[in-house]
Amino acid sequence: MDKAEAHARAGSQAGVETMGLLVGNFYKYRGRDWVLVEDYVTAENKSSSVSVRFSEKSFGTLAQKLSGAIRGKKVVVGWLHSHPGLDCFLSYIDIDTQRKYFDHPLSIAAVVDPSRPGEGAGMKKRVYRLVGDEVDGVGRQQRAGEHRRRRLAARGSLRRCAHRLQAPGEIDGDAGAVPLATELLPHDHVEPSGV
Repeated sequence: MDKAEAHARAGSQAGVETMGLLVGNFYKYRGRDWVLVEDYVTAENKSSSVSVRFSEKSFGTLAQKLSGAIRGKKVVVGWLHSHPGLDCFLSYIDIDTQRKYFDHPLSIAAVVDPSRPGEGAGMKKRVYRLVGDEVDGVGRQQRAGEHRRRRLAARGSLRRCAHRLQAPGEIDGDAGAVPLATELLPHDHVEPSGV
């Protein structure tokens, strides 16, 4: 996650969003599904303060970087993007992106806000996945106050899509429907889920 955080901080200093792909694998461990993120791969972004995408000319570079990161044993498990100064949430565009390009049931969408402090010295991070027609926070649940729901609705995140936003999970959470492993699991006890 260090590469992703450095990329997000640099973008925040320039006043723009950043994005990249999360590489790792899906695992079954002790009867639970896990997403193991092992790398962050990015290429040139075309971005503003409220939007981001890969530039048209970046796809060759992105393909080369992914080829090196995946090496036949890993997959793209999701994506990460920043919302500098806007907090961590999935907009209706983010939800649409997740649905179109990351349709595996365990695929994740991570959002970071470099301008807001997280645990320790880190930045605020949240991880989401789509579960049917809903956005589900992954990891330790936090209470989302009514003021937060109203603020997100005003941004159009709830009104423009038929999805209910549940309380976001933290990247390093250890509870929830699909835990996100940021540390390596004991591989002698981990079986790739084959999904």
